[in-house]
Amino acid sequence: MNFDKIPYFNMKIGLSMFSALAFDFIHPSARNIYMLHGRRLFTGKSGAGKKSKKYTRTLNLPKTQFPISLKDASTREKELQSLCRFGSLYEWQRHHNRGPEFILHDGPPYANGKPHVGHALNKDIVNRYHVMRGHRVHYVPGWDCHGLPIELKALQGKAHLKLTPLQIRDEAQKFAESAIEVQMEGFKRWGVMADWDKPYFTFNPQYEAAQIDIFSRLHEKTGTSDVYICEDSFAEKLATITGKDLKLIEKVQGSDLEGATYMHPLTNEELPFLPGGHVTANKGTGLRVLVDDNSCYTESAGSKLEGKPVQGEATENTVLECLGRSLLHREPFTHSYPYDWRTKLPVIIRTSRQWFIDTRALHDKALKCLKSVKVVPSHLEARMESMLGARTYWCISRQRVWGVPIPVFYNRHTHEPLVDRAIISHIGELIAKQGSGIWWSLPHEELLPQSLLDQGGHGKCGDFEKGGDILDIWFDSGSSWAAVLARGQQADVYMEGTDQFGGWFQSSLLTSVALHDRAPYKSLVVHGFTMDEEGRKMSKSLGNVIDPDKVIHGGKDQKKEPGYGADVLRWWAAISNLQSISNIGSTTLDNIREELYGLRGTLRFLLGNVSCRNDGPVVEYGSLWPQDKLLLYRLYQYASKTRWLNLPTEWNNPDIEHIMQPALDIRDHLHDIINDEPSVEFDEFQQEKTSSFSPLCELLQTASTALTDEPLNVIPDNIQLVNGICNVHMKDGYLCPEKYVIILNDTDRYVCERCRRFTAEKAGTLCGRCLNVLSTGWD
Repeated sequence: MNFDKIPYFNMKIGLSMFSALAFDFIHPSARNIYMLHGRRLFTGKSGAGKKSKKYTRTLNLPKTQFPISLKDASTREKELQSLCRFGSLYEWQRHHNRGPEFILHDGPPYANGKPHVGHALNKDIVNRYHVMRGHRVHYVPGWDCHGLPIELKALQGKAHLKLTPLQIRDEAQKFAESAIEVQMEGFKRWGVMADWDKPYFTFNPQYEAAQIDIFSRLHEKTGTSDVYICEDSFAEKLATITGKDLKLIEKVQGSDLEGATYMHPLTNEELPFLPGGHVTANKGTGLRVLVDDNSCYTESAGSKLEGKPVQGEATENTVLECLGRSLLHREPFTHSYPYDWRTKLPVIIRTSRQWFIDTRALHDKALKCLKSVKVVPSHLEARMESMLGARTYWCISRQRVWGVPIPVFYNRHTHEPLVDRAIISHIGELIAKQGSGIWWSLPHEELLPQSLLDQGGHGKCGDFEKGGDILDIWFDSGSSWAAVLARGQQADVYMEGTDQFGGWFQSSLLTSVALHDRAPYKSLVVHGFTMDEEGRKMSKSLGNVIDPDKVIHGGKDQKKEPGYGADVLRWWAAISNLQSISNIGSTTLDNIREELYGLRGTLRFLLGNVSCRNDGPVVEYGSLWPQDKLLLYRLYQYASKTRWLNLPTEWNNPDIEHIMQPALDIRDHLHDIINDEPSVEFDEFQQEKTSSFSPLCELLQTASTALTDEPLNVIPDNIQLVNGICNVHMKDGYLCPEKYVIILNDTDRYVCERCRRFTAEKAGTLCGRCLNVLSTGWD
């Protein structure tokens, strides 16, 4: 190739790693050529065959005790947590940080077992970020401790004991406390920073008393009305039974039989046919005979069935007997019917008296409050509104004993509820001092003092009986803002999974809006669900449940179930981000461990390089090499985004990136060709025509570079010719594509026995730089 005939871009540029090169930008408007030559330095051309160690003591090598290996990570993490006093970090940042307060509140985990990987999608990353920003993080952990699942687990194997309500509550609380202890230790082991000394539990007397107060104030705002739950088609019959003018919440369209009557086959009553569009050939009418609290027939079923259990062969025979001639035919019939997933028994559907919050009355106000709430990710904003609109009533009562009692008494004769602010306040004071167990332990007269009845003109204490309902656990957790937020405060962030739009997010919103006309949160941060690597929901039956304790410490067989350490679990939580599905399994964990190994290698290198003390003069910015300026510019950009560092403004030098980008493009091209780490640069990187120690040599990692303005007329046979295109940043801000030609050939020099970076003229000798260091005192 004759370079005399090729027009070149008027710019001196550099070469590739390990190569002798000539780079030429070709541009139609330029006529001068500025070329650079370099020499490749092969690792095998050291002259000695083996690496010499006689200069090892003269080298200032990186030194650090930071381990790169993740072996024994679990043991090392425990030592680190103890040494660095992880348990004191929350209190430390509360006292030492001077920035604004940041309040994060998350949905309390349920105290019914060990922690699971879903809990690992914790809020610690958010909190640590704000600590690094200098904010005073407010994060009080808590637990949801009431409800049927805990009660059932606590009573496993004890059903035959026929325990009293107080005994059931005692067993349930013991179970919840043991689960809390296990979960709390797990969260601490994961490195979660929180106010572990002052957590809240929904069975705390003060928490329960706050709920009683919320219930009372809600009642004052909304009043009382009876709401009955029954089959849709049973509504008219229910109105006849109660003798009240009931309003249908949902009404089914009539049919051709509407207005007709029939004789009840058991009681001979004349009853109306009720329209029901849900009735099909393979489903029943949905009509129900009233049953009592023990699932036994009431007197409405006739004297022969009254008191008998709804289910059972003996009852079935009695029903058949009562039907008599009304029964035309009998045969087995398979149809759809709800079964309880725990007991695997048919569900007994019965009418019951419940307490409701009329959410329709709060709907418009809640929607208005949501307008000022930021939802992350933003595409989920509509879901919160749709879930709110779908709920017309919120049933807040449950017929169990493990929970906070609804502090209401009923008139023994009229069955009307007695809801009095003074009486409820009295109950709340008793609960605050002794806990909600007083509802079952204290005498009736102490719960309902005659003095308070006289004050309200309600009659005699003996005229009333206490209710047997407890508050819904969503009312429990939905009141948590009252326990963790000071009066007038809002949490900066509420954080939970996508399933909580109709759960904790909504219950917290409704209780707060009803009492304070505002949401308890400024923003909602929503994460997804945890599934296995095949996208399946975790289930014991599938055998795909991932135990976070085994992730950290490993199983019995460490080869099959190795211990990864808490850092791997935290890394997984970090990269899961706010995805709708977060997959986890052995392959995912292995990949994360490899990523962490690479990160630890980088940190080890950095720590090793800053380990030695340097009392020498500070290098001025103007004297730095271009590649150093580029790194400082990128560090400045990072600091500007995070706002964690205040750096010199002269580091904000975007021009250096424009200058270096074409060279970096060429370096990447060379990397593909010679399978190593190439690099190129412009004339300001080397002032001499030939050098082995210039910034250009350092950037390109070459043995030497030579600059010339004379074209090569003859191309040797033992070279490699490379053609390519890179983008050059022009003064007007545009990128201009430029062609270049690179010539690669080998160096005839030898690797330095000491630094193994620069070259010497003879084998087994030192480079000029090392000779100079040794002559002036290397230590």
